[in-house]
Amino acid sequence: MSNLDNVIPITAIIAIILFLVRELIVSVKKRKNEEKVIKAIKMLLAEEVKENYATFTIFCKILDDFINSEKELKPQSINTDRHKNDWVQYYESQQKGHSFKDVILRNFNFKYYENHISDLALLDMESFEKIQKTYELFRTIQGERDKFVCYLANEMKDTSEEILKGTLRLVTYSQDGFKKEINDLHKKLVNKDISNKSLLNRNVK
Repeated sequence: MSNLDNVIPITAIIAIILFLVRELIVSVKKRKNEEKVIKAIKMLLAEEVKENYATFTIFCKILDDFINSEKELKPQSINTDRHKNDWVQYYESQQKGHSFKDVILRNFNFKYYENHISDLALLDMESFEKIQKTYELFRTIQGERDKFVCYLANEMKDTSEEILKGTLRLVTYSQDGFKKEINDLHKKLVNKDISNKSLLNRNVK
């Protein structure tokens, strides 16, 4: 009998080995489950990011019309339910002629971000930091969008159209950089760019 056998019985050694093997198996399974959760969260966020990219693209198109109009934009009708985070619809007079454009000015979506960001922070810190940065951008643009909506709803009595145009012009000037940042996040999440084809159904009429 060896000295080790005198110190630790063979059954105890086997029990320790079995315990370590079991812990290793549990650890591997846990890691695989975490990877599945991370992948699922990233797929959900990627879809939300793509939707917000489309919303931002539409917003910039509307801003271009607004900023470049030669006369005051006078909405003929506005239907807004901002308290429920829905959409805004208004009729915009064209720069030339007397036609009207029916535009849906949507809110940015934060549903999946708010539901899953805390889980992602625990599982993937690198992705979490990138997502935080881009969603801060979404919130900033949402704020500018809300100002625009308030103006259209005639709720900004003390703000002239020219002052508002100056503020919103910064958004349009920066749109290429913003779009690149949004697309970079989408690519990090699902390893592919946002394609223009995927945005066709989200465009304004």
